[in-house]
Amino acid sequence: MDEISQTLSSMDTLVRKHPERNCICSQNETFSTIGIILKGKVQIVRKHITGDIASIHTLETYDTFGEDIICSGSTTTPYGIETLEKSILLYINSTELFYMDKNTSTFRSKFFLNIIKTVANRSFLLNAQVDYIRILSLKKRIATLLLDHYYNHGQNLFTIELSRAEMAKYLNATRPAVSKILAEFKKEGMIDYYRNSFKIYDVDRLSKQ
Repeated sequence: MDEISQTLSSMDTLVRKHPERNCICSQNETFSTIGIILKGKVQIVRKHITGDIASIHTLETYDTFGEDIICSGSTTTPYGIETLEKSILLYINSTELFYMDKNTSTFRSKFFLNIIKTVANRSFLLNAQVDYIRILSLKKRIATLLLDHYYNHGQNLFTIELSRAEMAKYLNATRPAVSKILAEFKKEGMIDYYRNSFKIYDVDRLSKQ
């Protein structure tokens, strides 16, 4: 905690309280800060040319936003940012990240490295999401997601850190459709689950979906 305090004290920061459904930043608006959610939930949304609005990500406590904009060198955000509930956010002036001196360079360089890692991890998730969406069959998409977690964890019991609604959005499907297929897999004895904990009983059958 001392290192975190020293890092933040070396930068231009601001803590703000936001009400529920409060717009933090509109799409295509100038945005030059990194936000850290201290409490609450934030939603990343994108408005299409047709006028339709799609939710891209839901962020929770200690998640960050804006780092992809900063690292890309852009001055405007390609999406909108709004709170889903009452939230407390910490804002960090991005220009501070690029100014180093002998007293702050160690802390800021570590912080900047973590920001880069966050951007990279989200890029991996996005690439994986594109791979899932390319699969035409929703059954196959869900089976592949479960099997990927099975192989990544190296065991048949694992947790997927997504709610059913988030899983549906991630797989470009509706929540009822995802829940129905999971129930079918369970009824057929291929898997079992409770909330976001899953157990695979039949890898071969699941891989043939």
